[in-house]
Amino acid sequence: MRRWLPFSLYLAFIVAVIVGADLGRIGFLVRWVHQIPYFDKILHAFFIGLLALLLNIALRWRRVRLAGLALLVGSLVVGICTTLEECSQIWIPGRTFDWGDLAANWTGVLLASVRKKKEEG
Repeated sequence: MRRWLPFSLYLAFIVAVIVGADLGRIGFLVRWVHQIPYFDKILHAFFIGLLALLLNIALRWRRVRLAGLALLVGSLVVGICTTLEECSQIWIPGRTFDWGDLAANWTGVLLASVRKKKEEG
């Protein structure tokens, strides 16, 4: 339970931000973020990367084999969900699909997937 609490609380925060953006309630924040070049992309990578990291920790770095690759389940889940969320913006008034946001999301997921191997004693 203890390892799931940080992920659950952070997921609630991320969902609140997405819903706020979808409903047009955080336009002031979006405008502020877009005033700084590339800040939006940096935030995407950071927030989504942290989400993937917390899920990987909650899942104890569980892996699944796909096409001969050992992929972290948490990173895969977050990557798929954020891809679907970004694509959903095509149909939401006031939102726009952005390849740059999608790339930043996956950059965060990939960075969260790097784990230092334990040193052999």
